[in-house]
Amino acid sequence: DSRDVKLAVLQHKYLQSESLEDREYWKDMVEIELRDRNKIDVIFNDIIECLYGEGVGMNMMVDVDVADMNIMEWDCYKRVYEEFENKCGRFTDYSMKYVKYLAQLCQMVDSDEIIDAFEELCE
Repeated sequence: DSRDVKLAVLQHKYLQSESLEDREYWKDMVEIELRDRNKIDVIFNDIIECLYGEGVGMNMMVDVDVADMNIMEWDCYKRVYEEFENKCGRFTDYSMKYVKYLAQLCQMVDSDEIIDAFEELCE
């Protein structure tokens, strides 16, 4: 998966480090990347639970490619995408995998409710 390239490069640099100082630096970089990935996984799971109830999480979302979706709510999609980046941080290569769920949410929930969830969980 191309989203794993950054992590793979960091891990490779860690493994190829010759000095203890370099090895420690790259270890920290790998840990930061893994922490950031976990944070975004939790945020999206929590967004779904905030909108649909505790225990629902990502299980209710359909795993389809955005290119295969018939996005009807473009205004909602653009708005929640921008608001997510404003409130929760810019999308990364890794977190882009969750963009399809924003499009799905726009089919099911009002954009104001989605943005309220961002405000509650990200700020």
